[in-house]
Amino acid sequence: QKLQQWERIHGRMLDWVAAQPADARDVGHLAPIYAPGLEVSGELREQILKASNASIRRICVNLDRVADFARVRGLKKVGQKEWGAQSFFTGTAPKGRQDYT
Repeated sequence: QKLQQWERIHGRMLDWVAAQPADARDVGHLAPIYAPGLEVSGELREQILKASNASIRRICVNLDRVADFARVRGLKKVGQKEWGAQSFFTGTAPKGRQDYT
């Protein structure tokens, strides 16, 4: 309903269908596209799915982050051990700065 105020956007909507949540198979299909040539472990894929709240867009962003991480370090395989405490993109806005005066 909020999009109706922007006709250029609202007019491009062909059909209003709710997106289905992603599952582990989706992460498996997207991994070779967003992290080509990289082996992403099953447990890291599960972490990505959970951190992404089953959102395809967030899964793609996180797979790209994993690919960049591996590329910088020259890795061909990435699992929880290699990823460590790195954070995933969750879509949550960062907290605002606090002034300490």
